[in-house]
Amino acid sequence: MKKGLILILLIAVIAVVPVALSQETVTITVTVADETGAPVSNAVVTVYDNTGTKVTEGTTDTAGNVTLTIPNATVTFWIKLATGKYIVYTRSDWVNVTAITINASTMNYVTITANTTEITATIVPLLNNKTEVKISLNATIYGLESINVTFLGSKVKYPFIEERLVEINVNGTIYTDTNTVTVDLATGDYTVIAGYKQFYTFTWTWQTFVLIAFIVTVLVLVSFAFVKIGKSALTVKPRKYLKIGK
Repeated sequence: MKKGLILILLIAVIAVVPVALSQETVTITVTVADETGAPVSNAVVTVYDNTGTKVTEGTTDTAGNVTLTIPNATVTFWIKLATGKYIVYTRSDWVNVTAITINASTMNYVTITANTTEITATIVPLLNNKTEVKISLNATIYGLESINVTFLGSKVKYPFIEERLVEINVNGTIYTDTNTVTVDLATGDYTVIAGYKQFYTFTWTWQTFVLIAFIVTVLVLVSFAFVKIGKSALTVKPRKYLKIGK
């Protein structure tokens, strides 16, 4: 009876162990290299899990290394090499892995620009599509996987002036009626240009004309008031003198 109970307990433990192991984290050393193959110091390495949650972050040392503890599951490394220069790297297999090198010189790249300023784009790696990273343009991203690039549909540039996305140029192919394109960095390099156009958002209604007329009237009245005050200030009354002794 006891032997049977022990056997049942052993089977239960064996069944639970793989599940427990699958939930463990792993600690790895990441070496980061730029597009020339040189180690990058002060690169910011951010890790996102398969829910798109940022789980850890670190900065490389002078040798380009950083040690991180990550989930033993699909994760995406988002690495900022320098201002406007990034690497995206997604991986799922961490069996017996203690160190990896993420080298931009072995990857393809996409340059992402816009024909105007202060535009952002959101990057989504399709191997881990709950992860979203927003970047400012202009930017270059290195990788070996497919990513979605989503641009702002519109942006207020000045009062009553709005910039709207009208096209996206991907390696010479024009896309309209969309603000998202997919580029496969496993197949080659890409150039993505977002084309924006200015639109006036000021609407001329009868209320607008009434408002303008009111403002003009107020300005005219204020101007007349200042002119009158100015004339009064310039008018000098003759002085009266009192003669003494006569």
